[in-house]
Amino acid sequence: MLRQEGRLKNFVDVVKTDEGVDPMSGRRFKMALKTTVFKDYRDKLAVILARAKKDNWAAVTLDECLHLIAQVPPTVSPERRGLKIAHDFYHLWHGDFCGADGTEAAKKAEAMAIKDAPLAVNLFEFCMSQSLAMPPFPWFPEDLMMDVPFGRIEVFAQFDYEKFFTLAKQWANIDLEFITGKQARRIVANKISGKLIEYRDTRFVLTKRDGQLPMMSGAKFFSQLYCELKRPRDVLRSIVSLLDTAAADQTALRIGQSTTG
Repeated sequence: MLRQEGRLKNFVDVVKTDEGVDPMSGRRFKMALKTTVFKDYRDKLAVILARAKKDNWAAVTLDECLHLIAQVPPTVSPERRGLKIAHDFYHLWHGDFCGADGTEAAKKAEAMAIKDAPLAVNLFEFCMSQSLAMPPFPWFPEDLMMDVPFGRIEVFAQFDYEKFFTLAKQWANIDLEFITGKQARRIVANKISGKLIEYRDTRFVLTKRDGQLPMMSGAKFFSQLYCELKRPRDVLRSIVSLLDTAAADQTALRIGQSTTG
């Protein structure tokens, strides 16, 4: 009840002032005069779901850094199923050569890469557990609508943060890096944000652009990839928009201070 009351108050504030708090990211925002349209990746999900139903397995990579796999669940133990999906994602990143067929060094290198990779997210299970997620049923073509909810097909996503950091620099001249260690634990202790869900350790993302204060993001912000099926390029556009808004606020504050001074 208290959470619903808070959301209602936030909605009233947005109507009155064009400002409020984004319930997904937890960040304050201002309504922009210009409309920004984002396209989700339901169309890509529909393709790999249909292929998985026919061929038992299908995959696609979006914007070079968001990997999606749809599969008919293999008849193995849950532990071996988890290892299989991690192994499949590894080869989406690194190509077809399998270290298991190579030298002992190649086997160890592949095992370490799989261990250190971001955890895969079961899209349906994750969105069913999030109150603000896009309802999963509209994702699917009508003839496949019940396959995922009934477990006949599984859909997993794995986000390559480090590749995304590289693309952010190339596409928007923004520097992104992980916050880890003591600083990350302090963020959790102060309840500023939730840690990234894709890593076993505690991590956040630090965003830096010349001439601006750095910005920290955690699970709420990057869950857009799963809750809203937002493409990485549009997550980057959201980051740029937040930075532009912060820059405009800083400029307005400096002008106000110089005027009153």
